[in-house]
Amino acid sequence: MAQITAPVSKPSIGERFASSWGLFKTSWRVVRSEPALFGLTILSLVARLAAFILLFLAVAAVFASAALSGFFAGDQASTAPLGIVFIGFSLVWGILLSAPISAYFSGAIAHVAMERIEGRDPSVGDGLSAASRRFGSLAVFGIWNGIVNALTSSMGGNRSGLVGQAISIAQAAARELYALLTSLALPVIMREQIGGTKAIGRSTEIVRAVWPQAIASGIGVRLVTSVINFALFVVMIGSAFLAMAGLPGNTIAPDGSTVVDTAEAGAALFALIPLFAIGITLVIIVGTVGNLLQAVFNGALYLYATTDRKSTRLNS
Repeated sequence: MAQITAPVSKPSIGERFASSWGLFKTSWRVVRSEPALFGLTILSLVARLAAFILLFLAVAAVFASAALSGFFAGDQASTAPLGIVFIGFSLVWGILLSAPISAYFSGAIAHVAMERIEGRDPSVGDGLSAASRRFGSLAVFGIWNGIVNALTSSMGGNRSGLVGQAISIAQAAARELYALLTSLALPVIMREQIGGTKAIGRSTEIVRAVWPQAIASGIGVRLVTSVINFALFVVMIGSAFLAMAGLPGNTIAPDGSTVVDTAEAGAALFALIPLFAIGITLVIIVGTVGNLLQAVFNGALYLYATTDRKSTRLNS
């Protein structure tokens, strides 16, 4: 697709805030009406799970070979190699596998979302095809994100005292700022012919022009998902308390000992398992929908900032 050359628009402050609600409604309609988004999400989970299993099997094969050769026997036995392998496993998984895979499928989701907003009817194959054409840039962006996450995580050790808390707060603020400035990098990669690292600069340029909507989207999606998850938590805990209240009480035997009807107690506790299974499933669904809503909103915000809004359905 040709590079978008329309300048980044700079609406008034009132229009910026007023448009946030319209963008949110558009994004929610896309999430509800586009099954390809959920298909790509499922494929992303399957791909990352497959990559994790393959990496785990490769590491297990190396350890098995080392054990058969006697590497861990006698004086050579040491826990140091285990630590090194664990660190290497985490870095390879986080930087070279999980992050690029996530970026690839997130790029496909961004493409599908923008196509739907513009009135077309994309499929899972369309999203994968578009992401495959931009695979190099998506992989570079994903690896860069993996490096940033690894660095910020490695610097997050235990800190005590006022200074330590201030450092932790500053570190968390830096991560949030980075996430905000790069929030439109995936739509940029999918629509403009630039690389993964240059897309960060382009995303920063656009976010500076539409920062109220960008901030509102992150806060809004998190607030909605947090409220729903809290409501689910309250319902689960309340139901658990009601179930516990229905447990049979203790009885006193003639000899003065306490007798508990373990069969009834076990049956009542066993009945809580489906409740918590349903609750966990709902939390996962809410998180998935929230992530999709954020991704679609980012695509909508990119189109809002770089194209003629009347040519899209952002205000419908």
